[in-house]
Amino acid sequence: MKKICAFCLSLLLSFSIAGCSESHEKEINSSVTSYFTAIQSGSYEDALKSTVGEDKLKDNFGLVDVKNSVEDLKDDSMGEVYNQEAVEFSNYMLSKSISEYTIGSITEDSSEATVNISGKCLDFENFDPSVSEEYLDSLFNTYFEEHEDAIKTLLSEEGEDAANQKIIDDCAPLLFDKMKATLDSTASRDFKMKMLLEEIDGQWKISQIDEVL
Repeated sequence: MKKICAFCLSLLLSFSIAGCSESHEKEINSSVTSYFTAIQSGSYEDALKSTVGEDKLKDNFGLVDVKNSVEDLKDDSMGEVYNQEAVEFSNYMLSKSISEYTIGSITEDSSEATVNISGKCLDFENFDPSVSEEYLDSLFNTYFEEHEDAIKTLLSEEGEDAANQKIIDDCAPLLFDKMKATLDSTASRDFKMKMLLEEIDGQWKISQIDEVL
């Protein structure tokens, strides 16, 4: 009888321990999915909500570099319209950076987790955002042919700075549309990624992103 009681107690204890170490796979999966959903919508700010924060996140995959590319594109001397187009292009580039992803194995270790992911991403090594001089010459020549009278009027009434700004404002969207077309024609490549997550105040946050080579 004592042996039976001891066995039952041991069995109950094992169930109790198992219950205390319940899986958080659903919450972890949700956090990773939210991150990629935000990236594919072109919002790095929303993606950060699934992480430990911009200052603490270790992004060794390079998506933060895509987000930061807007600073290389912006130029205050070109005016507000140009800079807004630069921001929109940077967001567009981010949205195209990860075209497909599949969440694989999830391994938990107390308040930490490792997630393996595979998919397709833009091959940035083969993406050249620069625009040829031939295209720029063609763009501005066509623009002057279509707007010569208006530009001459603006030049005489408001001066050279106003005329130059008008040209930049009108041509900037066309310039960035060309860059989007180049981006769309860039090939994608397969990738493997490992994400590390931490449980913070009951929420699973991405702390590190690595490409698995």
